[in-house]
Amino acid sequence: MLAGAIRNLRKKTFYSQEAFANEINVTVGTINRWEKGKCRPNITAMKNIKNFYKNNCLMKDIINT
Repeated sequence: MLAGAIRNLRKKTFYSQEAFANEINVTVGTINRWEKGKCRPNITAMKNIKNFYKNNCLMKDIINT
């Protein structure tokens, strides 16, 4: 569920995996593993994701993903 949510939210903002990785300070491989459900973001990464989407998505979009 989290893997799909990360992928959907990234796509809603029209970011590539590379651009998104640069925005939240992780590698492209990390984004790829998250989106495939092979691992989950740590606390720091989750905070960075939250800050990134704070101004780019409505909360209802995050919850309904």
